[in-house]
Amino acid sequence: MYIHKVYQWVFIFFIYSFFGWIWETSFKSIQKRKFINRGFLNGPWLPIYGFGALIILFVTLPVQDNFVLVFLFGAIVASIFEFLVGYGMEKLFHARYWDYSHLPLNIKGYIALPISLVWGLFSLILVNIIDVPISRFVAQFSATQLIVLDIILAVLFAIDVVLSVIQALDLKTILKNLDLPLENRIKILNKAEKILKRNPGLLSRHHELTINDIKTLLNDLKNRIEN
Repeated sequence: MYIHKVYQWVFIFFIYSFFGWIWETSFKSIQKRKFINRGFLNGPWLPIYGFGALIILFVTLPVQDNFVLVFLFGAIVASIFEFLVGYGMEKLFHARYWDYSHLPLNIKGYIALPISLVWGLFSLILVNIIDVPISRFVAQFSATQLIVLDIILAVLFAIDVVLSVIQALDLKTILKNLDLPLENRIKILNKAEKILKRNPGLLSRHHELTINDIKTLLNDLKNRIEN
């Protein structure tokens, strides 16, 4: 594994975040037979994969030649990271972005032994196979080129985070207040529909709802009030 400069690590973070988004979005879209934009953000990146990859690469640096230790270190550190992110996101936004409750030996659905083993296997593949061509690819860019790319990506990423947090907080309010009187619920669901029009995948990333579900709820509530 290569030892990178800070600006190279930043670019690698965005690469793995993009690959993670491709993987999750493709898997979920095939499963649901429609396009599903996975993750918390609007853009084509899942930072949990970017941070996860960097953490695994850093932690396994001292043991990168030992397959068993790479597996164990990767499985443990990735599981801890996944638990902290999952727990934090649910406490902050009252929404679950993954749930392993159906898997054996899980901890509150945030992590589970089968997934931890997958993380261990991924760590082996990451350290010994994936990171090699990616490191060579990144090494082809000059320091100036990477710094410019990092700045552009970081600005876009920051804007995306801000907008997604605003949308998620709006959505948190909506989901917590669906037990209000019918007239108020209609106002809330109308707001949810506007949010969905700006970002059709946002609500489905919270409670697997779609804009059609919101429209159905709206029509049902309006009919009940009119009748």
